[in-house]
Formats: sequence, C-alpha cells, structure tokens
Amino acid sequence: MDRGWIRIYRALWDNKYWPKERAYTPAEAWIDMLLLASFKDTSYEKRGVWIDVKRGQIGRSIKGLADRWKWSHGKVERFLKELSSKNDPQIEYQKSNITTVITIINYEKYQGDGEQNGTQTETKRKPNGNQTETYNKVKNIKNEKKKEKAPPFKSYFPESWTNNTRFIQRCDEWDAFRKDKRMPRDSVTLKKQAKRLMKVDIDEAIDAIDRSIESKWQGLFPKEKPRGEEAYNPDNWRD
Repeated sequence: MDRGWIRIYRALWDNKYWPKERAYTPAEAWIDMLLLASFKDTSYEKRGVWIDVKRGQIGRSIKGLADRWKWSHGKVERFLKELSSKNDPQIEYQKSNITTVITIINYEKYQGDGEQNGTQTETKRKPNGNQTETYNKVKNIKNEKKKEKAPPFKSYFPESWTNNTRFIQRCDEWDAFRKDKRMPRDSVTLKKQAKRLMKVDIDEAIDAIDRSIESKWQGLFPKEKPRGEEAYNPDNWRD
C-alpha cells in the first residue's frame, strides 16, 4: 500500500526530543543512519588513508556508531547484520581495519527528491501516484557516473617510472585487485596514492604494492624512513 513519504532534515538532530543523553532505540538508530548518509559523493582522510563515500553511504566505524547510539559494539554488529539480512535487506556494509562503509540500499526512495549537485530537481507525480520522476532522473545520473572510470594507475607516473616493466606490471595488478574487491577508483584517490609512492624509489614502490595486495589493504604504504623503526603497518591501527 502506498502511504506516501516525507523527507527528513538533519535539523531533527537539534530537536529537543531527539535522544542525546539516553541510548537510541532501533528505530531512532535507523533514522540516524538515513541522516548520516552522504547526499553526494565525497571522501575523507582517516589515519593516512582516503576513504571514498558515495551518495547514500555512511563512513563510520563500529566504535563510532556504538558511542553515538550508546550501544555496545556487539549490539551495533547485530543491528547491522539484521538490516543486511537476505530476507529483507535494508543496507550493505563492508568492514575494514580503518572504518566501516555502509550503503543504504533504497536511499533514493528515502531522500531522492531535492537538491543534488547544486540544482533543484523537479518533482512530478506519475499517473499511478506510486513513484516520482525524480527517482528515475537521479538513478540515471548515478548510472552515468558509474560509467566514468579513472585512468589506469600507471598513467599517474612519469615516463621514467613507466619505462620499468616490473612497475607497470604491479600497477596493472593494483588496478585488477581494486576492481576485484570493488574498491573505489576515482582520480583523487589514485593521484594521492601515486604521489605517496613517488616519495620512495621504484623498488620500494613495487614492494609497497605487493604488500597491499597480499594483505588486502585499500591503500598503499611505502616505507619512507627505514631507521630501525617499525614498518608503517595499518594492521596495528585501532579505532
């Protein structure tokens, strides 16, 4: 049955009835997730790694959500598993040693009508009254964006590097690895990774790519100062 819908504004967080000193209910936690979801593609840096967050996604650690909702870590984990159940999935989520990226599956149905990319979208009800034209327009825009792919990783390096056969092979392997793991491949992230590699010599850059693929890391972590210090190892990070 079509019950219509309303858009929820983040000003709800400032409402005196919104929980601040008490634990959230599951319904409040779900609404909070809809409010936390990014309304546009963005990225942020955490512990030296750039995290890409697409429209309708949340980049928060389990600990961060537990502190926010005043829940235990286990309760947050169970809640996310329940929301991602195969019977009626509401979200998808991927955990890493850096953070957790949560995707709201039907985000456009909840927040699809409104401002996007700085312009006001049109809202017209279809004859059946069950859907808006806005949802289809936004969906088409997202599909077009998905077709835009960043150049190969090797294209961000000078000729002095790309003349090295071993290095080119590792760049291709890095592209294939990120594609296989469905990791974001936007130009901003790849440029930052290339810049980080070019701070060391090409042999260490090759080793850094090998380490990340072997360890299934999302970023690249070359050893910039081998002075008897411990290697820069993201597995040692904690929230």
